[in-house]
Amino acid sequence: MDLSAHVLDRVAAGCRRHLGSPEVWPAAEWYRRSLGLCVIDAIQATAGHYPTALSVADRYCAYRSAQGVVELADGIRALLRTFEESGSAHAWAGKVATYKRRDSSPAQRVKARSIGKAADAFYGLRVDSTADLAALQRHPETRALLVRAWRSVVSHGFAANWDYLLTIAGVIPVESTWSMESCLPFMRTVLDLPSVTGDAEGLSSVVHAVAQRLDVANVDLVVSIRRWNASHRVLLEPTLANTVFTELEDPIAVN
Repeated sequence: MDLSAHVLDRVAAGCRRHLGSPEVWPAAEWYRRSLGLCVIDAIQATAGHYPTALSVADRYCAYRSAQGVVELADGIRALLRTFEESGSAHAWAGKVATYKRRDSSPAQRVKARSIGKAADAFYGLRVDSTADLAALQRHPETRALLVRAWRSVVSHGFAANWDYLLTIAGVIPVESTWSMESCLPFMRTVLDLPSVTGDAEGLSSVVHAVAQRLDVANVDLVVSIRRWNASHRVLLEPTLANTVFTELEDPIAVN
């Protein structure tokens, strides 16, 4: 699809404004090899504050790096070990989640407890890695156990948050129809056009064009958008019309 330079500039600028500089986005591949990091990110997102979700994941990586970990691949057991080292969820918020930061907010302390509970719930099911999560997700019986474990920690917006966890863990492809359509609320915010609609194929074209503009991989842009949605408790409408992206000056066909 053809997008005007003006529209691409607006969307790219909006991404930088709402998502921060691409240089600070965690690489999607980090999450696919670290279920511990996925749990931290997904639970912290429920606090409803995007910068904090980024910060806690970043501080965890910095903490582990200071321990000599070169390429983070922490599973659930490694995450739980950091709680053991800290002594309590409250201490973890200060020692790990805000590593080398002066203060920890009340929201971070609350999420520290929830992160620990989620990790405990998964560990009780012998889920340590993203591969373990994917394996149990394939079968209805074990999937139900996973869902029950996550729901015991996340109540508000459970379905969207669970989907987000599966996406950043690589269990659900970012190229899926659902992932593409979930970018729509963010696009509406960026363009300041609440009535913008589009289908998955058209949104995929928009994402690809914007990713090129920002010089990032499609997967990193989609994951960052999904994180923004999760942190803003954005829920996707049940149906997206196959219609037109309309910008004030330039029509953008999305078919």
